[in-house]
Amino acid sequence: MLEREETTRGLDTILQRFLPELDGATWIAKRVEVLPGVVDSEIVHVTQAMDRLYGYTWPDTLVGQRISAIHTRTDAQITRQYSFFRHQGLEAPRHYIMHGTHPNGRVFPVIKHVQQHTIGPCTLWITRHEPWHRSAPYPFLKPLQSRSFSQADMRPFLG
Repeated sequence: MLEREETTRGLDTILQRFLPELDGATWIAKRVEVLPGVVDSEIVHVTQAMDRLYGYTWPDTLVGQRISAIHTRTDAQITRQYSFFRHQGLEAPRHYIMHGTHPNGRVFPVIKHVQQHTIGPCTLWITRHEPWHRSAPYPFLKPLQSRSFSQADMRPFLG
């Protein structure tokens, strides 16, 4: 219990560091191990503009949601690959178009601008979103060329 309280206090301190940077439709998500060997990211802070972009009318509805639940499965897997590459210090897209899922099940494209931070054992993503438009200069998600990483290399970060 004490370890969880320390983790919560540490996360609160980290959030305070990044809150002044939030503008528009933005969230902060953290890496979580859902079950042993199962990794996802969970939204820990959200702006009201982000709730509205994803179709929610109540504030903070997205807080506690997992990325895999509000994006298509394929897109969530590709963003995990991007995160792993960044974690390894390799190049991976930070600006791209992916698909969100509206509460009514409708899938819609959205432009994402991602900042990834690792602070001690905590990995955070500050992600600003904007509605998709045909003239967007960013690509849709696509898997990166595979590097020769072993399962042992990837498992600690991806599960």
